[in-house]
Amino acid sequence: MFSFCIPNLRVLVVASCPRKVEQLLLLLRSAGCDARAALETRHWATFRPQLTLVDGDMPGGTAETLARAIRPLLSASQRLVCLSAQPAWPGRADSGVFDAVLPHPLELGAVAALFGLPQGAGGRARRAARAAAVQPAAVVH
Repeated sequence: MFSFCIPNLRVLVVASCPRKVEQLLLLLRSAGCDARAALETRHWATFRPQLTLVDGDMPGGTAETLARAIRPLLSASQRLVCLSAQPAWPGRADSGVFDAVLPHPLELGAVAALFGLPQGAGGRARRAARAAAVQPAAVVH
């Protein structure tokens, strides 16, 4: 059973590992999110997500570079979040480029909290999970 329902939240996942992307998309869709993956920076602009999750564990400081490019394009309601296995890594949380740094594996409660959403369970979340499980991964083109 899924404990969170975050319906219609547009989320873009940016990660270099296809397996991590698939896991995140499945989790987010299970909560009712409109979750997609970006393989290139230009995909962000065409989807206009409410939440952009950037894999902070990409090699070569790519997460911070990408975040600095996206940050000026954000509206006040859009969130740019670093997802990292090492969220306390020096400089990552204090760089000022991310709105938040969340630990990987991602917890839906942390996503709901970013938007001040209720954190309750329900049949809607289960229906969204079943629908997400049969859909192929969406990649923004």
